[in-house]
Amino acid sequence: MPTRHSLVSRRAGVAAVALVGAAAVTLAGATSAAAATKRAPAPVVSVANGAVGVPQSVSVLAPGSAGTTVSVQLSLGGTVQTQQPVSLNAQGVGGFTWTPTASGTWTVAGLAGQSGYSVAVAPTPTRTSLFVPNQVQAGTVTVLEATVRAAGSYLPAGTVTFTNAYTGEVYGTAAVGGTSAGTATGRISWTAPSPGGFRLTATYASANGSATGSSSTNTSTIISTPQLVSLLVPPTFTYGQQVTLTTRVNSTLLQGGVATWVDANGVVTNLPQGAGVIEQESSATWTPSTLGNQLVYASFSPTNSSQTGTTVQWVSVQPAPPADAMSVLLGGRGPLSTSAATTVTGGSRLSVAGSSGSGASVTFAATGPCYLLGSTLVTPASGGTCGLIASSTGAAGFGPSSAGFTITVTRAAKR
Repeated sequence: MPTRHSLVSRRAGVAAVALVGAAAVTLAGATSAAAATKRAPAPVVSVANGAVGVPQSVSVLAPGSAGTTVSVQLSLGGTVQTQQPVSLNAQGVGGFTWTPTASGTWTVAGLAGQSGYSVAVAPTPTRTSLFVPNQVQAGTVTVLEATVRAAGSYLPAGTVTFTNAYTGEVYGTAAVGGTSAGTATGRISWTAPSPGGFRLTATYASANGSATGSSSTNTSTIISTPQLVSLLVPPTFTYGQQVTLTTRVNSTLLQGGVATWVDANGVVTNLPQGAGVIEQESSATWTPSTLGNQLVYASFSPTNSSQTGTTVQWVSVQPAPPADAMSVLLGGRGPLSTSAATTVTGGSRLSVAGSSGSGASVTFAATGPCYLLGSTLVTPASGGTCGLIASSTGAAGFGPSSAGFTITVTRAAKR
């Protein structure tokens, strides 16, 4: 017959075994939970530094929220400017295209588990073209017009000031506006002074710093004899770039129609003309397809008079501007080469910087397992191959450009 002591010992042993078993189950559960937590990395909202008016991708990786919709918030100056719902697929991946509307330091609100961070948005470059009457009689009230073009979809806001290029005398300032994405126009009335070549300058200033300033200089020929028709022309024409040519009838009494054509070494091209003369003007569009010197004609045919008028202007069509050259540094190393891969270590955070020959800002996008947080490229600890794409809108006589770089990421050393 077992003693009381042996019964107690046996029960204690059973209890100990049960406790150990419970502990093992608890440990196993904790291990599984830890593994599950490890399998669901912290969410990431990836936004790179950008430029006003230039579309860029916003990427979301949140495996723990797969199959749901999350909200990404972008703020400027403490005010939410964009709040975008993002539907995530079965892998927790989603995104959208964001076009910055203003320059400055934007704040990206991270999802739960990710800290917020800042991205820099640079002003968009602009190009100003001053349109002046090719010939006009002294004392005639005519117009000066400036067209301001910005990169991407940004509609320039601000003013353009018209001055005497030699003396600095100000003739007037006009607000710029328009309906076409990327292009705004400002104009003033101007009374042609005494006969001679008259040089003028138009200078654009942004209303809020979201675009860079730019200027253009052009010469109008003032004559002493009557000139019924004037052609508003820019200082330069570029191959393949559409331009609007406005014919101005220097009379408020005449009505009728205008025809505009180009003579390129004997090859005549009739230009598509808009409506008849409205408020003394009629416009035609032209996309130069031949380089070199050419003649542009504008002819007015009245419907309420027998008085006709024609004007002609020599113009020079220049080649399209060269692509903007860029230099890119990664983690302080470079410049990177498009023909050879750059090797970096996995699990790194590397600064990305770029400069361009035109002075325009260089923007970046990442492909593959790497992603960008502002100006920082984050590489995966597991290694892999990433792409880094640099782009410039171009400015100051340079056209847009883009270049791709291959980044080889080595697996991070285990600790």
